[in-house]
Amino acid sequence: AMSVTTWIGIAFMIRVQILRYRDLEYNLASRTLGTPTLKIVAKNIMPQLVSVIVTTMTQMLPAFISYEAFLSFFGLGLPITVPSLGRLISDYSQNVTTNAYLFWIPLTTLVLVSLSLFVVGQNLADASDPRTHR
Repeated sequence: AMSVTTWIGIAFMIRVQILRYRDLEYNLASRTLGTPTLKIVAKNIMPQLVSVIVTTMTQMLPAFISYEAFLSFFGLGLPITVPSLGRLISDYSQNVTTNAYLFWIPLTTLVLVSLSLFVVGQNLADASDPRTHR
């Protein structure tokens, strides 16, 4: 579960983006001309926020996987009954000299999963960013 401070940080970041997009010239002009607030939010602000939210979530997912592996490596993560890459890396770190593959396979898996999720997330963020579709 994510901590309260993480949620507050995300909420604050999204709030800052909403205020930034709200105060753009075309939104101020639209509001001055009498466009309803709901229409401004739906047509102008939400499309901008989709890319912000997608970017934030896709940057957080690999970070959470890495945090879990880090904590499990030190025995502080998931319960012992739940399989974890961090626990596998920890268990087989003593065998690096004898059976190195037991250490390198989970470590490589962790790196590939985190890296691929990061790349997919960046591409999703780029695809959902309306500023790149001109």
